[in-house]
Amino acid sequence: MTSYEQISEKVPLVTNVPLGEQIRRESRKRNIAIGVGFLASAVVAVVLVVSLAPSSQNGNSVPILTARSSAEFGASPPGMFGDTESGKRIKRTPVVKIKQGQLQGRIIKSRKSRDYNAFLSIPYGKPPINDLRFEFFKDHVIYFYNPRNQQEAGKNGFTMRHALGAFGHLSTGDGLVGGNMALKDQALAFKWIRDNIEAFGGDPKRVVIFGNSSGSISVHAHLLSEMSRGLFQGAICESGVSIGPNFPEFALKYPEIMAGALAKELNCTDTEDSQEIVKCLKQKDVAELANSVDTVWTLTGESVSANGDTSQMFFTDTPMNLMRKGNVAKVPIIVGVNSAEEFPNAYALLKDQASIDALNENFASQILERKLHLPTDEPDLEREIREIYFNGSGTVTKEHRYGFTDLLSDHTFLHPSRVVGMLHSKHSPVYFYYCTKESEYTLRVDGKYDFEPPYGVGHADEQQYLFYYYGRYPEIKPDDSRMKFSEDMIKIWVSFARDLVPDSLAVEPWNPIQETENGMVWFQLDEKPLRKSIQP
Repeated sequence: MTSYEQISEKVPLVTNVPLGEQIRRESRKRNIAIGVGFLASAVVAVVLVVSLAPSSQNGNSVPILTARSSAEFGASPPGMFGDTESGKRIKRTPVVKIKQGQLQGRIIKSRKSRDYNAFLSIPYGKPPINDLRFEFFKDHVIYFYNPRNQQEAGKNGFTMRHALGAFGHLSTGDGLVGGNMALKDQALAFKWIRDNIEAFGGDPKRVVIFGNSSGSISVHAHLLSEMSRGLFQGAICESGVSIGPNFPEFALKYPEIMAGALAKELNCTDTEDSQEIVKCLKQKDVAELANSVDTVWTLTGESVSANGDTSQMFFTDTPMNLMRKGNVAKVPIIVGVNSAEEFPNAYALLKDQASIDALNENFASQILERKLHLPTDEPDLEREIREIYFNGSGTVTKEHRYGFTDLLSDHTFLHPSRVVGMLHSKHSPVYFYYCTKESEYTLRVDGKYDFEPPYGVGHADEQQYLFYYYGRYPEIKPDDSRMKFSEDMIKIWVSFARDLVPDSLAVEPWNPIQETENGMVWFQLDEKPLRKSIQP
């Protein structure tokens, strides 16, 4: 049988066959199945955790600063302005003095009715509107908000907004529009934290950033950027890194083609001259640009200035090259995935008999070419995939839903995360997790109920344990069956923010990943988290 290593030499980042199969073998012994949700990149952004020195004002020891996209919060959170909400008088915090002036927040209840301070709508950059569209500013667009659940662990917190889609990632490749404005927004927010967090009792030298999905990709991007170097001391990447099929290096190498494609989609007359493209795009309606998000990749290429200055570049090379060279932030990292990241996409392939028939008639083109971006003229490759994921079956059926979920999840999430983890582990501790704690609630239910449970943990589903997710999942109340795991996961994440070493809450410690004769050491997140070693 052709090994994964042999396959990946031909087509890098295909799917992590040994890791995925070995993890699932252990998981299924516990009746954990594989299934998934895919979350659009605009929904979840970056989360920051800032470790505090002890504060005499409120006794809290670690404030948490989180960053989320405007797509999640809408125009503004309810009750942001004014002194009343639902007929109740809002309690105000003491005034905090920062470099830009004075702030007064509001006192909010956590899910266990604990009071915590929330400072809303703190500006840290100029809004890129009108003629300033696609520009990047060094000045103090974006606002900070506050998460809820981490407050139970005695933490403060903030979330931030940043530009999305073309507004945050367009690049012309010639310096006219530099690219990666959203990531530069985030780096600017990190600098704001560095300069101001002491006013909230925080320690600017003890900062951990974390995110999910596109936020996780952003977190990993900051690990690779010299622009963010020294602004944080640890990172957590949940289901997303800056390599893999969701992030083709094509977008980095040829950003001008992506810009031209966007101009064509929005009916600009000139799709080649960057000056004309930018002029046209600045005149387009905000909604038109926002709806074109799929045309502009999450990360984009940038150009070196004529004098060789790279100080305003977020990426000075491709992510893979930066990792191979060791040009990364050498800080402790948690990286991991859920057991069933891709189940909506997998289930969609099997939604009815017509779809299944089409798969069997055109497996190579539909799966190898369209889903895995692999060549269709290598019979051994298709044979190996069928052997590993479909028990060698030459005909797929609805019963192969787990196989399709595994295949797509390995390809898109598991293998890229493993590659990133192993490359970073050469320079700093990396803690790998695999979440198998399945909830009855999932972000994406497309086609889910045409199948019997179990489904596995879908994309972003672990977020319900960390945050009140603004209606996407029911809030976890004290008597909720999810409460215990939620509390444990928050404790683990907070312990990492505090000590840069995660407390496993288990008999065995959660040790950094390493390759052994039996595979890669990993950590299972479930009701009873246990450190495991993958068996061959």
